[in-house]
Amino acid sequence: MMEFSHFYSRYGQALLYEEPSENYNEKAKELLELGLEHFRLKAGNFEGEERTTYSYARIKKGNPSKGVFLAPSITITDLKASGLWKKSEELIKMVEKFKFEDTTSIKQSIAPMTGEYNNGRSRHTPKSTLEEAVCNAITTTSIYKPCISFRGSDGKYNNYSIIPDLSVKELQTFIALFKRMLVSDASKSLFIGSVSKEEKKSNTKYTPRRPELFNGNFPNPPRSSYLATIGVIASISEWAKEAKLTTWANEVLDSLKGATLYLITYGDAKSFSYSHYVIDLAKDGKLREIIDSIFYTQLFEKSRWNYSSKEDQIEYKKFDMFASRFLQLFNRPAFNDFLAFRAEYPNELKILFTTYFTKMEKIPIEIVQSAKTLGSWLNYAAYLAAKNDKDNKTSDDIKKAKSKFLVELESSAFSARRGDALVFQVIRRAALLSSSDAPAEADLYIEKTCSGELPLDSAKNLVIAFSRLRSKYIIKSDEYNSENITQDTSDYNEE
Repeated sequence: MMEFSHFYSRYGQALLYEEPSENYNEKAKELLELGLEHFRLKAGNFEGEERTTYSYARIKKGNPSKGVFLAPSITITDLKASGLWKKSEELIKMVEKFKFEDTTSIKQSIAPMTGEYNNGRSRHTPKSTLEEAVCNAITTTSIYKPCISFRGSDGKYNNYSIIPDLSVKELQTFIALFKRMLVSDASKSLFIGSVSKEEKKSNTKYTPRRPELFNGNFPNPPRSSYLATIGVIASISEWAKEAKLTTWANEVLDSLKGATLYLITYGDAKSFSYSHYVIDLAKDGKLREIIDSIFYTQLFEKSRWNYSSKEDQIEYKKFDMFASRFLQLFNRPAFNDFLAFRAEYPNELKILFTTYFTKMEKIPIEIVQSAKTLGSWLNYAAYLAAKNDKDNKTSDDIKKAKSKFLVELESSAFSARRGDALVFQVIRRAALLSSSDAPAEADLYIEKTCSGELPLDSAKNLVIAFSRLRSKYIIKSDEYNSENITQDTSDYNEE
């Protein structure tokens, strides 16, 4: 078997040759038929129900009001879906009658990025062997690939597939593991969707909503679509740990180190890759925690839960996008762009920052830990300043005031021209705000910053990033809905 040069048809090739077969034409037919069997998602009984369970169905046309949606694994738009259905049926008949080496056309219906496939040299439909055309169609319709679906700015849902550019052998290992994930108990909840209820004059209308599967067809997909690509990697590690298949999962994750992955939708393809340090975080079981913490980050003066504010929603989408970009590139420009969004982070992000500063900026761990202690004190100082202000009557008042003080401390750090000025301005202001002293554990960071041994830009980023990590909270109710919270002030230094 000669591997195809194009990553998209190679994925279908890996599916076709994953298991030995005496008749690969027949195997190709089975895989194409399987794609049609999983073409749509259909809701079960939903009249009078709050939730409904979806299942795959061989249905050509959708009907959202009846709970019939294009499956997210079908890499095409709903408008063009009939063309893919027709071409799949044609290929099924062709593999029954013709040989794999015969030639046929590769239309965009079976290869979403045909323009790239044809290298953009002309507008005519490219031709290839029947085998490669079939492998493209298999990739486009197969459920055995990571995929997501989310609403675009036009209000329409777009399906995206995540395809790694690996050898056929590596892809077969990837696919075999992914198949196991799809049939595990952890994936069952993905097929449950809520049902909306609308009271009318004469009757009540029930409308099924898309199930969680559209957020990602893998266990525990991220709630933000911009984090879905990194979510696949976290899901592989997390699921494998529970299934006690970590050796297998680590083999797959190691193959993704430095590999190019593609986010494919109809008419477009974007490439990305992840640092091996980020992959290692997944292998250590830390990546899921990091992704969740990014989602629950609180941007100053914004709320992710304020759905009535278009400005807030746009800002959080931007933040998620730049957070994903930082995890992909894992370099200083991407980190600076991430840091540009002023926010307070869940404390669990400290492992991400520690990894970045020690691995990418090569700052000794002792200095990073010292900076972490100082940052924790600064966060605590801002809280004390807000809490001690008698004008702040409610927890929401305290929260807003704390954000203001954190911004003030950051501004002092940003404006510093030298290391000693940075230390003096930030520590002096925090001490005045809180009537407390910086912890002794921060001395190493202070010494290296004042001497200039720690570069000024690194010193600024260290103190700003770690000062944004929330100190310990006692949560009386859902912090992100009611925001009714109090802070445990017993220990600002969590290390």
